[in-house]
Amino acid sequence: MDLDTLLAIKTLPAQACSPKLVQAVMGKTDAEDVATAFEVLVERGVDAQWFAGCLRDVKTQRGLSSVFQKAARRANAPPHPIPASDFYQPIQTGEELFSVAREFRNCLRNYTTSFLDEVQGNAFAVVSRGEHRTVVHLVRGTSGWKLEGLFKPRNRRPSRASREWIEAYLEQHGIIVERREPRRPSRWDSLHNLICSDLLEFQLGFEVEAFDHMT
Repeated sequence: MDLDTLLAIKTLPAQACSPKLVQAVMGKTDAEDVATAFEVLVERGVDAQWFAGCLRDVKTQRGLSSVFQKAARRANAPPHPIPASDFYQPIQTGEELFSVAREFRNCLRNYTTSFLDEVQGNAFAVVSRGEHRTVVHLVRGTSGWKLEGLFKPRNRRPSRASREWIEAYLEQHGIIVERREPRRPSRWDSLHNLICSDLLEFQLGFEVEAFDHMT
């Protein structure tokens, strides 16, 4: 057994270490990522016993990635800056983030890490008014929380009326809203809408089904 493998064994979480997992990781550097990611996800509410059991059964790098994707969906987000109401629903877990990404057919799941990491300061919510639903993206800056964007399905922009009442509601709760002139529509918007569709985001290069069926 070479030195890098021995160091990997020493670095991996003790409760998750197994011969199969050692074979799946690519040495000490990968093992450090596994140990750190395991720790932060457990801190975010993922059950350590379940998580360790999944890791012990991992045989490949692909399987390792799938376990961490599934674990991220079980994690809880940091506290949202605005309380929930009848029409304002903060996204509070990784599972909710993935579900909203599917519903809105957009790239929201790419924010998984920054959403769960309190230091990075990204928060999301869904505002509902009748049948109309809008994703709210907030970011925390040096001056406090501010509105980063409002998005309809496939990242389309909400109507001016919707935008104005949502912005007013956010301001009532201390959110900074920087009003800018809306960008003029472009023919390139059509490409953007298609790239962010669920066809590309959730069927190519991201194996949702592969870990949906994991236990």
